[in-house]
Amino acid sequence: MAKFFTFLAAVFAAGISVPLMADEAPPSIPQMKGMVVSSSISARTGLWTLPTVSDGEWAMDIAMDPGYATFYSGVMYDDVYYATRCNAQYGTIVYVDAYSMEDGSKLWTNYPKLTALPYDLTYNPYDGKIYGFFSNEKNTGMVLATISYDKSGETVTPIKEMTGNWIAIAAAPSGELYGISSDVTVQGTSVTVNSSSLHKVDRMTGETTLIGETGQLPLITGSATIDPRSGRMFWTVGPDSDNSYLCEVDLNTGVATKVLDFNGRQQVVGLYVPTPPAEDDAPAAVKDVVAAFNGGSLSGSLSFTAPSTLYDGTSASGALTYTIL
Repeated sequence: MAKFFTFLAAVFAAGISVPLMADEAPPSIPQMKGMVVSSSISARTGLWTLPTVSDGEWAMDIAMDPGYATFYSGVMYDDVYYATRCNAQYGTIVYVDAYSMEDGSKLWTNYPKLTALPYDLTYNPYDGKIYGFFSNEKNTGMVLATISYDKSGETVTPIKEMTGNWIAIAAAPSGELYGISSDVTVQGTSVTVNSSSLHKVDRMTGETTLIGETGQLPLITGSATIDPRSGRMFWTVGPDSDNSYLCEVDLNTGVATKVLDFNGRQQVVGLYVPTPPAEDDAPAAVKDVVAAFNGGSLSGSLSFTAPSTLYDGTSASGALTYTIL
């Protein structure tokens, strides 16, 4: 299957005075990571940290060499990033590369069946499973399935054969799945995207419920994710080879609003929001930790400086309790 980769007038008339209000700041964009698989600036393929502001910096986390293949998707699970690539020149060879998130080293490469080729993946924190839209056995359609990765081989568990073209999937913290489909017209090698829509997807049966059209025309492959803390959904969109950007998707209406341009036209797949080690309002880490245990004694003292700020950097106040483990 082809890989598609787009009242004030009345107030013044009445002479009513109203207070001037400052422009509301738009919601901040959380830190996200994803695989850059192409760009107009010859950026290296691999896992990158995306900017959170316009014209912000991109930071490479792990360099990944596709060889003669093309990266399709990826997912982070249990401190390992699994990147899937495919070489369609020599009989459709699928590769799964496992990379350590600790030091960026490649741990292993597998060569699974075509049914392990994903168009987008998502980790579901509710049940601990990885869901995705995958190629079917004949490469003529898509299947909603779960996948588990292991050096000894991948296990794909189909849930439902899907109708149509499904291009992105994301899981909410409560377990709900959301998928984005696109309606396309294909004439020879020409592909026209007519519309795209957001759906709820039942993770048990694969049944879908339409939420609404996104308003985007995604031609170039992207990826979606849901911030586990805020519940906001984000989606990388490429309407053509000259533009790419990040959208926020309204889970109630389906409308996807551009929030950040990718000035290097980066094509980003395998998108996810890293889970922070603590909540924003948790105390920051202690400092100046000193342990004193003389002569190998099992008893001693431990001193430290308590934090004066919260994890998000704001000032802390009130009593602090602690437990030493």
